[in-house]
Amino acid sequence: MLAACARVVALLFAGVPAQAAPATVTNGTQFEDTGKCPDVASASTADGARVLQYTCGSGTNQQFGRPVA
Repeated sequence: MLAACARVVALLFAGVPAQAAPATVTNGTQFEDTGKCPDVASASTADGARVLQYTCGSGTNQQFGRPVA
């Protein structure tokens, strides 16, 4: 699960379209401009799961971390 979440976060921030302003994240994983958090849709653990912005909560679908090297 942690590895899947790390991949989702990497995909979330890897390819920002040129016409869009990059999202600024504060407080670990909260978007500065909306005050919302990245959220894995339907708490999916599948590869390629959608990530969206949602009201911040304590669910595991909003807990992201970096893999330990």
